[in-house]
Amino acid sequence: MHILRELWTKEIKEPDAKSSYEYVLSVRERLDDTLKITREELEKAQGRQKHYYRTAKRRKFSIGEKVLVLLPTDSNKLLMQWKGPFEIVATVGINDYRINMGGKEKTFHANLLKGYIARDYNSSQATTDEGPPTSSSAIHAASVTVIEDLEG
Repeated sequence: MHILRELWTKEIKEPDAKSSYEYVLSVRERLDDTLKITREELEKAQGRQKHYYRTAKRRKFSIGEKVLVLLPTDSNKLLMQWKGPFEIVATVGINDYRINMGGKEKTFHANLLKGYIARDYNSSQATTDEGPPTSSSAIHAASVTVIEDLEG
């Protein structure tokens, strides 16, 4: 405060004090400019995030529906894979669902669930009426090569 009083009353005896005061003022001006730029960039980022929020789709499932659950693999907990299908038993809150996982019931968020669509094997393949192709109903290809002729 003593330096500011000397500058305002023009009682400056040392030129170094004036340069330090000018430095403080220039730093303050740069901070103000930086604050303005930061606010502008923040408003731009908020506009982008608002757009993404509006385009996000909410996942809704009904009780009794079959879903796949995104769970860690057995060999590596950092790798995730879709497992299932499991059946939804109850709705817990807005985005949480209780899933029956082979006798145990666990609660999962909707982001970890994906609707399960059962395949219709009869319309996509010419197979028996009982479901997916088996080894007896699948078409097999074989080739034979003669290595040595013993008769002649």
